[in-house]
Amino acid sequence: MRDRSANELRVFISSTFQDLQEEREHLVKKVFPEVRARCRERGITFTEVDLRWGVTEEDVASARGIRTCLEEIDRTRPYFIGITGDRYGFVPNADHIRADPELIERFPWIEQAIAEGASLTDLEFRHGALNQASETELKHSIFFFRQRLWGRDAASVDRMKLISLERRVRDKGFRVQQYHDAAMLGDQVHAELLDILDRDFADSKPPSAQALSAQALEAERMKHEGLAESAQVVA
Repeated sequence: MRDRSANELRVFISSTFQDLQEEREHLVKKVFPEVRARCRERGITFTEVDLRWGVTEEDVASARGIRTCLEEIDRTRPYFIGITGDRYGFVPNADHIRADPELIERFPWIEQAIAEGASLTDLEFRHGALNQASETELKHSIFFFRQRLWGRDAASVDRMKLISLERRVRDKGFRVQQYHDAAMLGDQVHAELLDILDRDFADSKPPSAQALSAQALEAERMKHEGLAESAQVVA
């Protein structure tokens, strides 16, 4: 588990893009700001890492983009949230990873995963949780799967691979919650993050009034010094 001395709750959010626009919007605009405010009350910084916000899956799925995703997962350990909707997600090919030798050197398992036709989301699920599946990952990773009713195309390759990914998550023993809309997902993610706050940051305390006052005085002193230096330059 990473050192939490800096009092930061940093969570990687992995999900597909096109089929989860409403859910992502709800999390970013409603849920995460509320969690951030609750963390702030405890003197904790909350940071959600969602590298596909504002870009497409194809944009992220370059060699450099894939490596950035995996490196960010390492920086957020042990906290990982995986969300699925109706799609398996964008599938990189071998050309995407050959362009970055360091990617294969640092993450040698990725060659086999790409050969298997793993999507970008699948790669994130593997690195964030499935490849280790230790007690730490089992405790700190949580997955949210959309409840769905598929019609005649339920047996499509894309959806069969998505079902297989979800089955692998369950078979490894990770906690899974099901949701049916953005509001329900938001409530579940909100509750989970507050549970983490209470469980793993129980000894964190907000800055004292004295400390806040000292910080304010220091900021004011530096402001005045800056103004004085500016006046000397003008003179």
